Amino acid sequence: MSWDTVEAGGWVGGALALLTLLGGGVKWLFGRSDHARQTREDKLRTWRDELEAKEKRIDEGRTAYVERLEMRLGLLEAKDEARDTQMAALRISFELVSSALRHIDPTNSALGLADDLLRTAFPNPTTPPSDMVEQFVEIAKAGGEMS
Repeated sequence: MSWDTVEAGGWVGGALALLTLLGGGVKWLFGRSDHARQTREDKLRTWRDELEAKEKRIDEGRTAYVERLEMRLGLLEAKDEARDTQMAALRISFELVSSALRHIDPTNSALGLADDLLRTAFPNPTTPPSDMVEQFVEIAKAGGEMS
């Protein structure tokens, strides 16, 4: 074997070693980049999952809060309607009784004061029919017994 052949073999061997080294370095570099990318993706996935869980908890809390508010509003509206009915009944009852009492004692100052207070509180007065007033007057004169 000549030195030229050995020298050429050395050059080829050196080139192959250098290429192998470069290939390993490139592989290591891209492997590291892939690992970093995978780590970044894992962190983003974890963050996204945590964010979705927080949003779900917030939405559930908001839904429960709205349901409680709607329930309380429904109760308040029902109470308001009941009070409106009660107040209308009280107003009509007072009108009926006061009209009957005015026929018995037209100068009673307490009736006038009560009537003024109710007219201030309830600007839309309801007056009972005159035949109903007459019936109450008769009932009052008969001692409270209805015929």
